[in-house]
Amino acid sequence: MAERTIISKKASNIRKMFDAIAPEYDKLNRLISFGLDSTWRKSAVKLVSRTGARHILDLAAGTGDFTIALSNAIPSARIVAADLSQNMLREADRKFVERGMSQVSTVQCNALHLPFKDNTFDAITCAFGVRNFSDLERGLGEMYRTLRPGGVAVILELCEPDRRISRGLYKLHAFGVIPVLGAILGHNRKAYAYLPESIRRMPQRNGMKSIMEGIGFSRASFKVFPPGVCAMYVAYKPL
Repeated sequence: MAERTIISKKASNIRKMFDAIAPEYDKLNRLISFGLDSTWRKSAVKLVSRTGARHILDLAAGTGDFTIALSNAIPSARIVAADLSQNMLREADRKFVERGMSQVSTVQCNALHLPFKDNTFDAITCAFGVRNFSDLERGLGEMYRTLRPGGVAVILELCEPDRRISRGLYKLHAFGVIPVLGAILGHNRKAYAYLPESIRRMPQRNGMKSIMEGIGFSRASFKVFPPGVCAMYVAYKPL
């Protein structure tokens, strides 16, 4: 019971933080990533589209940019955009309605307790969201449970560069520039100071791959995009 209470409190704090920054979220993401986030998303969408997935869960969907990219690439797919933050999903719903995306639905839920049956989805994606899970293994376990046998999990997540020079520049940007931009443009320094801290605490590269394999995923792999601050993790639920 105590553990559940701690997790619920963490989830509540995360939800409140993202509710607060939802209106400026897209603009600030483009700015702090120098527009590279769009390139990273395109690579993940291309991989999912090659699998032939027709029922997709986009977890931690936020304001829906990744969901929209998936829908554009796979127009015949039914996609569920799920997120803990109601305000984020309101932004997403607005975009979906503007684009006439009737094949997309939204669900507000906690990633640790997904309201879906076992073996539901052909593919589950999560772009820049798993670091916010209050229990990473439980969240990945829920992805595994709701993925059908043979289905694919594709995760994009930020990471720290492993080269000394790049790491120095990254720390200057992450711990110095980003919180200032968050304060000036997003009016929420605390939320954007949280970003580099959440990345620092996140298992990365082989560490993340090992966790996914421990949960039961097979053929787990990862690719780190230049300049070394974003990784794509891909794994399958065995047949």
